[in-house]
Amino acid sequence: MKFARALTPARAVPEQVLRIQIGDEAEDISIPPDGKTLAACLEQENTVSCADLTTFKSMHTVETQGKNPEHCIFSPDGKKTLCS
Repeated sequence: MKFARALTPARAVPEQVLRIQIGDEAEDISIPPDGKTLAACLEQENTVSCADLTTFKSMHTVETQGKNPEHCIFSPDGKKTLCS
């Protein structure tokens, strides 16, 4: 339980360390095995946004073909993202 060890005894929830502005109300996020990128499904905007986790800046946003993307996952090699 790595998560449980990261919490201090006086706090019931972890504190926010930083915020990356990538859109409104992300439904789901995914991080590839190398940990360098974050993909977020933005359901209301029908887009998927990516952020660089080494610089903590937004990289790009792509419109989805379907409506209301709610889930995303990177391929094992981290080169592709599947959104549904």
